[in-house]
Amino acid sequence: MTLDFTGDDDVWVFLNRKLAVDLGGWHVPVPGSVTITGTGVETCQAVGADPYELVCEDSTLADYGIEAGNVYEIAVFHAERKVKGSSFQLTLSGFNQVPSDCTTDCGDGVIAVGEECDDGPLNDGDYNHCS
Repeated sequence: MTLDFTGDDDVWVFLNRKLAVDLGGWHVPVPGSVTITGTGVETCQAVGADPYELVCEDSTLADYGIEAGNVYEIAVFHAERKVKGSSFQLTLSGFNQVPSDCTTDCGDGVIAVGEECDDGPLNDGDYNHCS
């Protein structure tokens, strides 16, 4: 699975809530990518000014808290600093196209969207406990 992107100004990619690529700063459009295989993650990003150098780094799935076969969040942020001339392109390839159904499970000990807190099996409604 690969995310290929090109962006000017700030572009950040988070994989399972961990920063994978940081194209921060004010710059001309530069490329970056995240490739996830069954055994690892390769991140590539432009470094330096014009002309830039493309630097790639290999990591394990465990570095991102990922296990093969599970579903994880990938978040891409782009912040435009100029009033005119935004440039951003994102291309996805190799991803499963079946929609996922993300639901919360109160009592699993994980604070998810829509939950203020989650004390795991201690969710009994007592004072200072989740209800």
